[in-house]
Amino acid sequence: MKSFTRFLPSTALALVILAPAARADLTGAEVWEDWKGYFEAMGYEVSGSESQTGDTLSVSDVAIVMNLPEDDSRFEMTWEKLTFTDVGDGSVKIGLPGTMPIAIDTMSRTDESWNIRLDFTQTGLDMSAAGESGDITYSYSADTVATELASVTVDGETMPEGDVAGRLAFAGLSGSTAVKVGAMREIRQTAKAEQLDYLIRLLGPEGATANASGTSQGIDLTSNLAIPLEAVDPNDPAAMLANGFAVDSAISFGANSGEFATTGPEGAIRGTTTSQGGELAVDMGSAGLAYSMVQNALQMAMTADATPLPIAFELGEFATKLLMPLTESDDPQDFALTASLVDLKVSEAIWMLFDPQGKLPRDPATAEIDLTGKMRVTSDLLDPALDVQPELGSGQAGNVDSVTLNALRLDLAGAELTGSGQVDFDNSQPMAGPVPEGSVDLKLSGGNGLLDNLVAMGILPDDQAMGARMMLGLFGVPTGEPDTLTSKIEFRKDGQILANGQRIK
Repeated sequence: MKSFTRFLPSTALALVILAPAARADLTGAEVWEDWKGYFEAMGYEVSGSESQTGDTLSVSDVAIVMNLPEDDSRFEMTWEKLTFTDVGDGSVKIGLPGTMPIAIDTMSRTDESWNIRLDFTQTGLDMSAAGESGDITYSYSADTVATELASVTVDGETMPEGDVAGRLAFAGLSGSTAVKVGAMREIRQTAKAEQLDYLIRLLGPEGATANASGTSQGIDLTSNLAIPLEAVDPNDPAAMLANGFAVDSAISFGANSGEFATTGPEGAIRGTTTSQGGELAVDMGSAGLAYSMVQNALQMAMTADATPLPIAFELGEFATKLLMPLTESDDPQDFALTASLVDLKVSEAIWMLFDPQGKLPRDPATAEIDLTGKMRVTSDLLDPALDVQPELGSGQAGNVDSVTLNALRLDLAGAELTGSGQVDFDNSQPMAGPVPEGSVDLKLSGGNGLLDNLVAMGILPDDQAMGARMMLGLFGVPTGEPDTLTSKIEFRKDGQILANGQRIK
């Protein structure tokens, strides 16, 4: 729940700078009211001194504040002055200061007080609004938009400037945001940036350091947000979702590169990373949470004082998807989980470290799993009264009714394991726990060959290899294909587990 709460100020900040549309004449006062309406609906307090001079509405000493008593936290964003100028063509030109301070005060889990100060900056910003009250479209462009760490204070002691630093900067930014107020406040946004740069620097105790920096090209964002008109309580995300709060966003990025370095008691670690881009998407509402991420052509190279050889690997694709319900329902709801690690290649130096004779095939490794199923959620998973990490199946948060293994694949060092199956769970006896019923079909190719190679390399003793072969013979059935076994694992209502018809439990 706290992670969700922390998400809200970041969302607010992004939607102010990339946010707040095109028809009848619009006034500066109406645009300012739209901004205030958004922030107040998100649970913020808004203050500022308004003055009208000719066609320009000026708002000075603006403060956007959120207090989170349960977390003992406070978020405050301040603007020295905002201007809203009626251009004369029915649109309003918006002026923001070059630097906008942000203050975050919070307590850590160890009761340390943290005071974090950020500077939100922009150069060359051109922002305008058009449309009519309740239906506004904002258009903007900027040379740069950045967030930079100004200071960190822990228990009253400010960390030296050189000990901690952080910066996130967009260059060549442009986009538009349409805000329509009806039964809900609907915000639709598109944004592009030519480049994203980041920098992190930390100095820890006893001289330990951590540094990271990088660049990503071609950022592309789309986002849809629905916010209830009445103020939401950020400490109760379950109620927010029940009242219609929803977010659907996706961000894609092109080629990127980065470097990192750490020092500590065991020496230094240095490395570089590159990839050809990817995408991150989040869709959350009363129907549940859908999350997906994919990264293409990832490469990493690393050296460490504690390791005699450089470490390097390539990965064709890394992807994951998650679908899960969040709200209580008497009916079964869908869930899904997929993860894939495709075409993993490690450097020859790593192979030579444990396989100098070249016994194992150097083919790329792949691991994939695809699960779907049904589950009953008995308590809203975002309810603040619920434990931070409720255990599914315990009855506290919900129970899994069924799981379908659509695909399983592990291809490594000349052996390949594949599988599929479906298992239902009887949750009618909570004291006994979920009782599975169903089956899983597995197929293993190259298993004995892998055991032979491990023995020849001296990694696996003969007696342990013999034990593994006996287990394969117990659970597997030859198919007639060279070094290929299949196995059917059955789960029965009475608690029995069978492998190819033989009871093993």
